[in-house]
Amino acid sequence: MTVAALGFVSCKSEDVTYSGQQFVMFSDSTLMMPVFNDDPVHDLYIITSQTSSVDKNYAVDVVIDGSSAIRGFHYDFVDGTNNVTIKAGENKAAVKIKSYYDNMEFNDTVVLKLELVAPKNEYLECYSAKTAIDFIKFAPFDINTFVKEKGEYARMTASWPLATMPTRYYRKSYIKSDDKFIIRDMINPGFDITAYFDNSDPVNPTMKVPEQRLFIDGNYGEVYCRSVSSYPSYFVTHEQYFVLYLEIFVPQIGTFGVYSYQIESITEDVYMNNINGIIK
Repeated sequence: MTVAALGFVSCKSEDVTYSGQQFVMFSDSTLMMPVFNDDPVHDLYIITSQTSSVDKNYAVDVVIDGSSAIRGFHYDFVDGTNNVTIKAGENKAAVKIKSYYDNMEFNDTVVLKLELVAPKNEYLECYSAKTAIDFIKFAPFDINTFVKEKGEYARMTASWPLATMPTRYYRKSYIKSDDKFIIRDMINPGFDITAYFDNSDPVNPTMKVPEQRLFIDGNYGEVYCRSVSSYPSYFVTHEQYFVLYLEIFVPQIGTFGVYSYQIESITEDVYMNNINGIIK
């Protein structure tokens, strides 16, 4: 056996450090701050290019032009101060901002523009000394939101395989657990569809529909559905609706495609006034 000789080159790893002039900037030039019903405190970080042997004091000023947020109503600086100190030996610190849930509206973005106050020789030309914060209000998730009053009724907007154009259909529904929602007879009588709410990321809530039977086709027999990651299903709590993107397919044969089904909670009166023989 011939063993080829291999040559190894040893590389010594060294830390790369910056030793030039110190610069200061916002960590982000734009950012979104979600507003939940517990009136959270948000951290807006200011960073420096290197550490200092002494504390460094900075501040942020509100830029009136372009800001819609009102201090004391939509937000405030925690402890009433817009100053921030980066401690000796550190290279970042946070301006703490508190938002007020009850004073904001859903589907409305409240903007706060801020400008960094620092010595002129610490500004870096390629980085902006300004930042824009978008406050967006999110409702707390409660699955009971999706069933109104004592009734268990839903309105579904769908096309295929029920119609060629988006059409409204009225269905019954019910909640099975804290995250499990069932739509009765979604396409065919006797075929209930189960969907699961996932609120682990409140900013991007999603839904999952496991593989299950959807309806019976005269040619193909049992037709199935499932959610797909490429078209995430989602829900909007404060508007009491969710959208399912479902792949419709026949196992071992093929897929019909991916179709959307928007389902919203309605009252019993709305249900009874609209079924008109479409489905009961």
